[in-house]
Amino acid sequence: MKTIEAEDPAVVAGVRAGDVATFERLVGEHGGMLLAVARRLLRNDDEAKEAVQNALVSAFRSCGRFEGGSRV
Repeated sequence: MKTIEAEDPAVVAGVRAGDVATFERLVGEHGGMLLAVARRLLRNDDEAKEAVQNALVSAFRSCGRFEGGSRV
């Protein structure tokens, strides 16, 4: 499977439209990095997983308001 580029205009459009499949691919490819950062910051695996999950749910709920002024 081809790597999904977060800055690809089609990906940005999919995220803005609330496309679940596009968002899931982004999470699948970048979620590990997010979790690694959260683990380093929180120094607790369970808290890191919860923080990442909360952040991703919040991000998905806000997809429609993404204006493209920052990186996905």
